[in-house]
Amino acid sequence: MSYDPWEVNSRQGRFSQYLPDFLQKKVSQWAVLMLVAACINWQLSERMSEQQYYFVLLYLRAHISMFIGLDPVGNISVSSPDGSVDVTRLGITEHHYFTGSWARFCDAILSGIGMAFFYTALAVTLSLANKYIEKSAQKRQQALDEIDRQVALEKERERLRWEKPKPAPTPPIETLETDVTNEFASPQVELLTELLDEPEDEDSSPEPPPEEPPIAKPLRLPGRIYRDDD
Repeated sequence: MSYDPWEVNSRQGRFSQYLPDFLQKKVSQWAVLMLVAACINWQLSERMSEQQYYFVLLYLRAHISMFIGLDPVGNISVSSPDGSVDVTRLGITEHHYFTGSWARFCDAILSGIGMAFFYTALAVTLSLANKYIEKSAQKRQQALDEIDRQVALEKERERLRWEKPKPAPTPPIETLETDVTNEFASPQVELLTELLDEPEDEDSSPEPPPEEPPIAKPLRLPGRIYRDDD
């Protein structure tokens, strides 16, 4: 069977996605394993003695030898302070000294695992609580910043409302002189004063003297003689 590191890494990635953020780091995982080992060792040292460890080893030896097919009534040498005693494999698996030592051993291991699980759950709870507090503080700060921004915007609107708007300067209009504009432009008209101020040409003929109006004679009645008559 070939070993595929990519498949193993993908499985580990799928498994780690269900773990809390506190346990997704390698350092935290190794710390949890060391905590489990320390708790188990502590419980074993508190509950087990050297003689009980010896009984547990004989109990495991008897069960393993019977599992692989050895004779259940075969003898196993058991040493004691009074000397060595031969006990059958089946007798070891049924004697209360050996079964009691095995039960005490399993209970110590389970107690150590439970204690490690308790400390791990406490650490995860503290991590989640700290993360929740940080998120709450961040949301509160964002809300306060949004309120400050709205207040500043409202003040700016109020200031612009009461401030008189200044007229914007009109840009100068540049006239472009093209042939089309020159074509439709009106001809220049000379003023009358300019024409009067201009000197007369020497070649121009003299103006004729003005005619005198005829002298009107007084009204005379017929048949009478007046003094001014010739």
